[in-house]
Amino acid sequence: MSPSPKIPISGRLRSSAPRRDRAEATQDDQEKPQKGIASVETAINLLRIVETAGQPMALKEIASAARLSTAATHHYLVSLVRTGLVRRNPATSQYELGQYSLQLGLTALRRLDLVEAASEALRQLRDQTGESCFFSVWGSHGTTIVKYLEGVHAVTVEVRLGLVLPLLGSATGAVFLTWLPDAALKPVLDSEYGRDGPIPAKRIERIRAQVRRDGFGITQGGLLPRIGALAGPVFNHEGELAGALTILGWNDELDTSREGRPAQVLIEQAREVSARLGHLG
Repeated sequence: MSPSPKIPISGRLRSSAPRRDRAEATQDDQEKPQKGIASVETAINLLRIVETAGQPMALKEIASAARLSTAATHHYLVSLVRTGLVRRNPATSQYELGQYSLQLGLTALRRLDLVEAASEALRQLRDQTGESCFFSVWGSHGTTIVKYLEGVHAVTVEVRLGLVLPLLGSATGAVFLTWLPDAALKPVLDSEYGRDGPIPAKRIERIRAQVRRDGFGITQGGLLPRIGALAGPVFNHEGELAGALTILGWNDELDTSREGRPAQVLIEQAREVSARLGHLG
């Protein structure tokens, strides 16, 4: 087969530079620090100060936190008030988040995919511990797995999307048992124990006490004899339980202690996802 004819490039679009050099130049340009507008960054910093305060702030308090003069701070706040990002209370002359800031936050939350937010955390859990991990949410039948990543130390158990885990006997179930309201839990608990007798209230309280104390759920051969697991809660912007991250491993290899590496990584990643969802706790 004869080679395809070359199509000449005419006019100003033609370049004598090799294609590879141009690509490298583009990459170098992207890696260079981008020039921004300092005044915009200062205004956003003031907005963050007002947001993280948790209560209305006086002009002097904002200026002090930003390390700016009160005159300069006032000019920025005037613009922020005009745009609706900040509100000034006429009675107290204090500043707080404005209506447009609230709208921005709600819009961002509506566009955020919960599973997508947890996916990066799962990758971090797998890469930093080598263990399999999954993310669960509360479904119509209870604690339901919606994302799973197999680790280096693969476990020979069936973990699939849509699998429903028991509230008692699994680390993941323990998290939902602790932070979901009783009204949501009762139908599932009734279905798990309705035929076998009364719901074990004392056992539930022991599980809740352990999860609240440690900050995560633990099982060591509870659901499966040779499998251990750790599960951490993920909260949304209203402080409600949104889901749970779980690490799964062989019972004699997975460190389930509070001070262990898996627990520390789990707690850190659960907090990261919660923060992305707007949780401030």
